[in-house]
Amino acid sequence: MLLRFTCALAVMLGVEAAAFAAYNRDLLFLRAPVEELARAPIDTVRAHAVSALERESVPRRHLDAIARVAQLRGLDDLELNALNRLHERYPEDAEITLLLADALRRSARYSEAESLYQQLLAPLPSRGGQ
Repeated sequence: MLLRFTCALAVMLGVEAAAFAAYNRDLLFLRAPVEELARAPIDTVRAHAVSALERESVPRRHLDAIARVAQLRGLDDLELNALNRLHERYPEDAEITLLLADALRRSARYSEAESLYQQLLAPLPSRGGQ
């Protein structure tokens, strides 16, 4: 009886793991180091990035990876999408704001980039305007 239960449990866990891997294939792919992702076929990178970006919630590390790899591979639309999502989530993060402004500048979206650069140059309230 215990053997049957153990076998059934192992089969159920295997099915659950396979379902998890299939559903999260895009996020699992994006866990690889950025250097490795940059060497992957561009269509594969694009497919996994697009799939991840279609999700309502994407972990920060995956958005960071998408933005970095997209910049390295010249996938401007994906880079902007990932950086916009990060900026919406972390509007006070100066590094994200700078990365987004630089990406907008490279995409010839100068007025949007300028607005973000101005935000970065504005005095912080905690500094008392100095």
